[in-house]
Amino acid sequence: MRHRSWHLLWDYGNGDIGNQGVPELDIMRWALGLDTHPTKIASMGGTYIHKDDQEAPQVHAVMYEYAGRDVLLTFETRSGLTNTEAGMGAEYPFLDKRKVVGVIFIGAEGLDHPGLQQLLHLPGAEANPRAQGGGRGRHRRPAALANIAYRTGRMLRFDPQKERFIGDEEANRLLTRNYRAPFVVPEKV
Repeated sequence: MRHRSWHLLWDYGNGDIGNQGVPELDIMRWALGLDTHPTKIASMGGTYIHKDDQEAPQVHAVMYEYAGRDVLLTFETRSGLTNTEAGMGAEYPFLDKRKVVGVIFIGAEGLDHPGLQQLLHLPGAEANPRAQGGGRGRHRRPAALANIAYRTGRMLRFDPQKERFIGDEEANRLLTRNYRAPFVVPEKV
């Protein structure tokens, strides 16, 4: 196992999507006004680069659909190795020239979205998607759902009201983990 890769083991972490992905997915969720969980999740990937004992995918692609919304949300992690896209990494360079990280909005008007304009122009905490938070783990749940779809190897349907997968007990069991004493999270917190 590589140094600092503990988050790539299911017992200790939730992969790159649970590390890098949560804030990026939160920006997309906030800018698009997605105030609920996705209803359909497809996820695939693998350990294509570093051949070691990690369990979470190094390269991970996920797609989300939201009921009643005309939007397909896609997200990828690529183990830090990526090309430039929509000017990110070229016209908009990053401190670390090798790792291009960001959010691209593609819609009917091309590479743009009204939510992105709000994100760029509103002052203060209102413009900070991380300040929006959202109750009930709304900002963390998409990453967890992606990992569950990856681990089951199939597209999943999710009921945001019940916070359960529809007709899939294997996936529902993965909504929590078996904790090891003394690191047990009580049923009611």
